[in-house]
Amino acid sequence: MKNILSALLVLGLFFPRTVLGDGAVITAVGTGKAPIGADISLARQQSFEAAKQNAVATAINATLGADAANDPAVQDKLAAMALQITNDMIVSQESDRDAANNYVTTLTLQMDDAFFTELIQNEGIASAGNASSNANKYRVLAIMDEYFTTPTDQQGQKPLKEVVEYHSDQSGASDYRGHFKAHGTDMASGSDYIHDEGTTARDSLNASSSASASGAASGSEHKNDVVDYKSLVEYQPRDVGPAAQDYTYAQIVDVAERFDLTIVDNSAIRSRYFPGKQMSLNTLQDSEKWFDYIDNAAIKMAKADYVMLGTAIIVDNGRNAATGLCECDGMVTVNTFSTRGGESIGTDVQTQSAFGNSPDQCRAAVAKKMGEVVGSDVSHHIANYAKLREMYGQSYNVELVSLRGNLTGRTADAFLDALDAMRGRQGEVVERSRDRKSLQVTVTYKGNRFTRDFNSASSNIPAFANMDSTVSGNTVRFCLEGTCP
Repeated sequence: MKNILSALLVLGLFFPRTVLGDGAVITAVGTGKAPIGADISLARQQSFEAAKQNAVATAINATLGADAANDPAVQDKLAAMALQITNDMIVSQESDRDAANNYVTTLTLQMDDAFFTELIQNEGIASAGNASSNANKYRVLAIMDEYFTTPTDQQGQKPLKEVVEYHSDQSGASDYRGHFKAHGTDMASGSDYIHDEGTTARDSLNASSSASASGAASGSEHKNDVVDYKSLVEYQPRDVGPAAQDYTYAQIVDVAERFDLTIVDNSAIRSRYFPGKQMSLNTLQDSEKWFDYIDNAAIKMAKADYVMLGTAIIVDNGRNAATGLCECDGMVTVNTFSTRGGESIGTDVQTQSAFGNSPDQCRAAVAKKMGEVVGSDVSHHIANYAKLREMYGQSYNVELVSLRGNLTGRTADAFLDALDAMRGRQGEVVERSRDRKSLQVTVTYKGNRFTRDFNSASSNIPAFANMDSTVSGNTVRFCLEGTCP
């Protein structure tokens, strides 16, 4: 819990998104025009409708990928989709006349992203065969804990800070002028500490005693020159284990499913991997088996494309004296990364507050708020990452290994030539290292059949005829003279 709190205190392209209320919105700008004739009101209406359709097309491109709105099947849906855009979604609108005597309208739409995603699905666009719409067809392993606690636990817990004392004697009865002493507990190490600062070189504890005695002896004559101050006692949030019911996770799942993501619950896999043990995310990350667990749980068992790690802390602040309602504050942090390359694709931190008739009702309300925003953010991180990879390819680490330690320069060069000729290669092949045992390169590749495309490009090279290969995420290994270990 201590590590989680520290991490939370230290702790998000395709379209602008902001958070309004409980969710996120898409902002899209559209422009439309119509020739001005005898009926200027008709031109005004036509340009307005064209601007709305143009804004919808912009949002579609942002959601499904560049040029998605140019698909004829999508073009046929624009007018119907624009009819679903109500006037309250238009946040700004401007009109003008251009040099060709056209009435020009420019407007800005703000739509709830969940609403727009559902609109796309209802019109059949997301499943119409558009390649970029498959950006959302992914499996996500969710590893998340929720803690429900109170601000303080004054029984059975060491305080975060115990007391602060200040004593100052300006009466002249003592050569001691000021002393500050703080007692507390270092929560990082669990050890107690005493910190002293004084203006004289004498021992601080003796100085404090001397100053107190001097102040007492001075009487009322010097009472304004002697100051004693003591404060305060602060306790850390109660250290509890993860709650049995994770309301934040449930809301994130609900939102992610609207974006057509498949969320794989980690609890079943965690219990199979650590039978008979209650393993929180914090404990897992501190475990020496953490990376092995991610590899087995995410890639082999869950067959996940992405992993979402999250922790939510909801604090019960008690009842408000004025309203009688229970108050809760919450903070959630979520990190999402790709299992193929291992890179983080988005980190989200969200704080919310809520009220309720009971602590549980209050907790559920704040969890729903946090999960709504974070679920939308995670879904967009994944969709945007997938679109980028689809558009520009992914970076692969490729290795050619000679199991006999006899990699010749001619064979290595032939391997590089085959990579250059491979279908789907983007940009240059970058050589990282070369020796008699192996050749290591980095190549950007666009597609899903790396080894097949390479084999096609190298089919006329005899040295590679019986070459073996393995693929693990974005790491591809080719082995000469036998099976890859």
